Amino acid sequence: MGYIVTQPASTTSVSVADAKLHCRITDTAQDSLLTMYIQAAESFILRRRNLQLVPATFKTTLDIFPQKEIVLPVGPVQAISSFTYLNSQGQRVDYTGYCFDNISVPARITPPYLSIFPQCQNITGSIEITWTAGFTTVPADLKAAVLLYTADRYENREMNSVVQLYQVPKAFEDLINHWGFTT
Repeated sequence: MGYIVTQPASTTSVSVADAKLHCRITDTAQDSLLTMYIQAAESFILRRRNLQLVPATFKTTLDIFPQKEIVLPVGPVQAISSFTYLNSQGQRVDYTGYCFDNISVPARITPPYLSIFPQCQNITGSIEITWTAGFTTVPADLKAAVLLYTADRYENREMNSVVQLYQVPKAFEDLINHWGFTT
């Protein structure tokens, strides 16, 4: 299931000041570069682990309701802000009778106990779900992963080097691997 970002995060998981301290940079000349690397680290974690670090809003569509549950492709899910579908008459209506489990990873939506999802038109995008995902407080190990990624990208801007370069630092992978989920 694909998704789009409808409202990007307004902040980053670590500050440029923290990245500068981690990289031992004292001037401001590299601030925009560090901001880009921080955002790249967060984007990498989103793509690799389906994990949004700071709150952002996402939207996904489905053509029909599944038999059992809908799995939201990005977490941790804070809230569902909109859940609509095209009913059999072709009218877009709110679906409010669902059960929402944001404790599970990934978060899932199910119909009420002993019920099924409603009938909808079987056309592309007939079901739309909008939700907010991200931590209210980013865990320390994920902040450390962002700092490691940022420092690695800052120090290794070129792919050619006298030392062997890796795609991402192993410590970075170790820190993120127990978070989120893969598809």
